[in-house]
Parts: sequence; C-alpha cells; structure tokens
Amino acid sequence: MVPGVQTAQIDTRRAIAACIEAVDLFPAELRFQFQLGRAYRQAGQYDEAFRWYSAAANGGYAGAQNSLGVMYSRGEGVSQDCDEAAKWMGRAAAQGYAVAISNLRTLRCVRVV
Repeated sequence: MVPGVQTAQIDTRRAIAACIEAVDLFPAELRFQFQLGRAYRQAGQYDEAFRWYSAAANGGYAGAQNSLGVMYSRGEGVSQDCDEAAKWMGRAAAQGYAVAISNLRTLRCVRVV
C-alpha cells in the first residue's frame, strides 16, 4: 500500500496507468475502481470518471457514492441534478461517510466554472 495523495497533487497520467493495472489485477476491488474514477476526474475525463465511480458506487463504495453526488451537484460530465446529488451523497452518508454528511448539509447546486 502506498501513501495517499491529495487530489490536486495527482499525476493523472501515472495515476490512471497504475489504477488501470490495479483494476485489471483485482477487478472486484471497489476501492481501485473508485481511485481510477478519481484520477480520471482530476484529468477532466468526466465520462470515464463517471463510469468508474458508478461501478464502485453501485457496489456500495461510499467514497464513490459521494463523488457521484459531487459530479451531479456541479454538473461535471452530467446534467446538473440536485436530486441525484442528494441521493448519492445520502447513500454514502447512511454508511457514516463523514465527507458525504458534510456535503449533504451544505449542498448547493452551483455550477463551478
């Protein structure tokens, strides 16, 4: 296991390659799917981010559920939809995911430019 990296510090090219390798080796590991989505999102590749976040979120991974909610709240690669944002953040919050609980409390669907 390697130490985590703040999102803004991700070397997206290297992260995407490493995460693809991890997903290929461990296709059922939801955390790796989430991390791949995170790397794609940081690279601005929202379709791929949505694909991998969705895979992990539908498997019950709270971080991916929250991240889908954030994408919906900001309209990143999807139509902005506060109801969908709240749904996904709510699923993560129900698992005790602290970031999602905070996001739900402050949810404002304001487009970030």
